[in-house]
Amino acid sequence: MKTVFLSVYHPYSSRNVLSNGVVNNLVTQKDVRVVVFCQAIKKDFFIANYSQDRIIIESFPDDRLTFFSPISMFFDRWTTWMLPTFTISLRRREKLYRKKSIKSLVIFSLEQICFWLGRIKWWRWLVRFFDYQLANKDFLNNLIDKYKPDLFFSSDIFSPEETLFMMACRAKKIPIISMVRSWDGTTNKRIFRILPDYLLVSNSFIKNEAVVYHDMPVEKIFITGMPQYDLYYQYLEKIKKATPVETDQARTKFLQEMGLSPEKRFMLVAPAGSYLTNIDWQILELIKRAQEAERLPPDLQFLVRQHPSLPADLSQFTGGKNFVIEKPPGAHFTAKYRMTEMDQASVKHLCDSLRFAEGLVQFSSTIGLDACVFDRPQVMVAFDGWDKKPYIDSVKRYHDEINMKQFIDFGPAWVVKTERELIEAINAYLQNPNLHHSGRVKAIEEIIFSFDGLCAKRISDFILEKLPA
Repeated sequence: MKTVFLSVYHPYSSRNVLSNGVVNNLVTQKDVRVVVFCQAIKKDFFIANYSQDRIIIESFPDDRLTFFSPISMFFDRWTTWMLPTFTISLRRREKLYRKKSIKSLVIFSLEQICFWLGRIKWWRWLVRFFDYQLANKDFLNNLIDKYKPDLFFSSDIFSPEETLFMMACRAKKIPIISMVRSWDGTTNKRIFRILPDYLLVSNSFIKNEAVVYHDMPVEKIFITGMPQYDLYYQYLEKIKKATPVETDQARTKFLQEMGLSPEKRFMLVAPAGSYLTNIDWQILELIKRAQEAERLPPDLQFLVRQHPSLPADLSQFTGGKNFVIEKPPGAHFTAKYRMTEMDQASVKHLCDSLRFAEGLVQFSSTIGLDACVFDRPQVMVAFDGWDKKPYIDSVKRYHDEINMKQFIDFGPAWVVKTERELIEAINAYLQNPNLHHSGRVKAIEEIIFSFDGLCAKRISDFILEKLPA
């Protein structure tokens, strides 16, 4: 029996390797079993949703004691500030802007030294060397002895927990495959703290960034496409078979469940969330006032979709009959960040939302890519309501982050910089939803890369190929 260890510690990783069929593909081979490691608080959820014959769920009693030692967190932060990208530089300046003090200035100066040193290859290797030497690599020994894994697969190379898994497996000479979970990771997280034997990435941009910023050998990188979009592909293939009557019934049912009128149209609104800005409610208020002033159609409703992990504070929004604010989607374990899981029902709900919406209003989120898959027009907000904020505190700065700038440059969206442009864009898209269609197609081709429903198969085939004979 061949054994694959798989770590799934980020709330969105389960979509990439469990919900979309990667693990199921592996265990179709009768001589393969998969041991899945997750956060202790989520173990029952993982057992209920993913456990089956030859899929075993494991966790550690205390994640914090196991993974978040002072030395590990030191290297986690150090390697963050060593990533020499515009996005990291911007975030450092944001920190200093928010908290101006002598201590903050000293920390900023030390981070700046790390940032400069991060451009030097030998320095990156030196930091990785000491990181590995000082890491706790014994925590996994008992389970390695118990299951005798042939290969370790990390679903998120930037996860602090999964970094330690890779180090523990490297110490036992177990082959390591890892993947870049998100399309922004290689430019906004940290340098790789350990280099796996093989790396799976979504597109050619990430492949190049893994080489340039993270020292990954190009011949060890394999492009798979974005695995979460297999679920979207399966959804779209299924609804192709629906008759017009069935589609209308599905739309009516969805809108009624959301508290919206099936007799009216609706736009989906995705707030940035309180972690990124405090003006989400102002954008909703401006839309409401425009509709009251008859600058937007009276038959237009707005479904406000909160971020699963980082919801917006909309308590100051006065609300209205054409606005419905959803609770954050997914299964929630605590109020803390990352204590969420996007189960299959949540993925379907997002697909339904985009399928039936006239379009999307958002700031700078992956939901923009989701909208492209459904060919929905989208407005991207690049102003701060009626506040006048400096660039370093404005939502417009998020459009300059490397991955988001690439997305915008393909032309899939209408970027609005004033309230007048916001209302103009919504009205224009209602009149002609095909506006910027070619940009949406381009974004799918370049960023999602292979939208064919076969990403999970490519990943599982690669793992099976690399399993020792």
